Formats: sequence, structure tokens, C-alpha cells
Amino acid sequence: MSKYGYNYAPGDVDVMDLLMGGEQLIWSGKPKKSVYVVTQILTMLPIAVIWAAFDGFAISMLAENIEDMSLPLKIFLACFFALHLTPVWIFLSNLLTSSARWRHTVYAATDTRIIIASGLLGYTYDSLNYKDIDTVSLHVGLFDRLFGTGDVIFTSEGGNRSFLDIEDFDEAYALIQRAVTDIQADIEYPNALRPQENPGYNTRYTRNE
Repeated sequence: MSKYGYNYAPGDVDVMDLLMGGEQLIWSGKPKKSVYVVTQILTMLPIAVIWAAFDGFAISMLAENIEDMSLPLKIFLACFFALHLTPVWIFLSNLLTSSARWRHTVYAATDTRIIIASGLLGYTYDSLNYKDIDTVSLHVGLFDRLFGTGDVIFTSEGGNRSFLDIEDFDEAYALIQRAVTDIQADIEYPNALRPQENPGYNTRYTRNE
């Protein structure tokens, strides 16, 4: 993971292409691949193991009497367990596609909004303006502490967004929290009470050298 000035690999989305006129990038990066991939796999691992064990036991018991079953019943049971094993299929899908989804995951923060690029075969772009963010929070779990990563979480009425498993989470959190605070204060501060000289909503944020 790197910060503003991130060196994109072939196949990555370049967030500079997503910026609007006059918009400035203050931070960008990707999840740490090892942590992102393992997290995606472990998220459903316990459920998948328990589910597979339960259905495997049921299937083995039914298999003992399969010769006595009618063809329609066999078809019904096959369809039932194929559907009932959905959590296992989801886990296997995460296992097989986690690396590709990491490749297409890019996070960015500008002077007006956050941008999240994600996807499997293509890209999906999601953005959230700072004025619409209710809270910016930081989560560092046990797994994160072991590998030096953290999650920056953005809460809004439209739902939560997150920068997951990033290495420079403390810097990203500080930069974005400051931008959110400044812009929201600038919007809400009554014009009649503003000082005569005020940069206002056009305040720009630049990387500290």
C-alpha cells in the first residue's frame, strides 16, 4: 500500500482519470494484498466448514438408501443440496476470486470526496462526498495488528463505505477526518458570521512534503 503518488500496476484503475475539473487528490492506495486475500477467505470459512460438514453427513446418510429412492426424489434431493450448499459455493467463489478482486480494488481521497473502485471482471466506482459523511472511524482488529493494517470506515445515511486493510491507515484517517471537518464546518458556518477573508468551500488540501 502506498500513499498519494501511488504507483499503479498494469490493470489497476488510475484514480487520476476519475477526478473532476479542479479536484485534487490527497491520498490513494490499495489494500495490503496478503491481508485482503486472507480476510476475504476467512470471513466465511467457519460457516462454510460447518455447513459442508452438516450437509456432507446428511448426504452420506441418504446415500445409503439411494437405491430405494425414486428418480424424482433423487433429482429433488440433488437440487435441494445444491441450493442448500450456497454458503460453501460463496466461500469457494471468494477463495478463487479474491486475488482478482484485490487487483481491481483502489481507494482514493480527494479534497471533496472519497472514491472506491472495486470489481471482479470490470470496475465499479463508488464515491461519497465529504458533506454527506456523518462519521469517520478507524478500526484495527487483532489480525490488522499482526500485519500492520487497519480499516477506515465512513458512515452516512446512504450506508457505510470502507477503506479495508490499508497500511497507512493512520495517515489516511487523519487526512480525511480533517477534510471532512473543514468542509462541513465551512458549509454550516453562517455567511453573516464569516470573517471578511475566508477561502470558503474552495479550500485545497495538499500533501505535506
